[in-house]
Amino acid sequence: MNLVAASYIALALLAHPAAAETLAEGIIAEYQADCVATIESQMDPTVYEDPAGQIRLTVNPASVYELDLGTKGTKATVVFADFNCPSFGTIWCGSGGCNTHIIVEGKVFGHFGGKPASVRDGSGRAILLLPAQGTACQNTGESPNRNAAPCIRTAVWDDFIEEFQVTGAYLHRRSGIE
Repeated sequence: MNLVAASYIALALLAHPAAAETLAEGIIAEYQADCVATIESQMDPTVYEDPAGQIRLTVNPASVYELDLGTKGTKATVVFADFNCPSFGTIWCGSGGCNTHIIVEGKVFGHFGGKPASVRDGSGRAILLLPAQGTACQNTGESPNRNAAPCIRTAVWDDFIEEFQVTGAYLHRRSGIE
């Protein structure tokens, strides 16, 4: 991982458990390896190497950030995969958003869509907002949904069972992340 990406992770994870930082680094390393493999399979990789002979994934500083999730001060680290792979761009994104990883209490949850945010409801409970493609939601009328229609799904972190409470299977726990 390049120094710039490591710096952004460190800034986003100040006062956050080391496990989240390690998991975020591991997730970004997966994308780095995928980027290198994609370039090597399609073209001459030396064209995209930096002076040190490395192919560098560009990590946007706003792509790794922290969200407030719980009434007990639970924090989540979000890794939003709008990373740039030389000559290929943001290959982990599409018209419906990007791959997203949400790290909470050492667990990694996956989502595809826009950048998650959190808000508080009237009782002070944190609600995770998960932007999705318009066809992922239903409207109150009889007309079909449009891709460009705004659609926000929600999830609430349960501090007791250390899992998200959701309505639907749009947020899933990832395994095999080290």
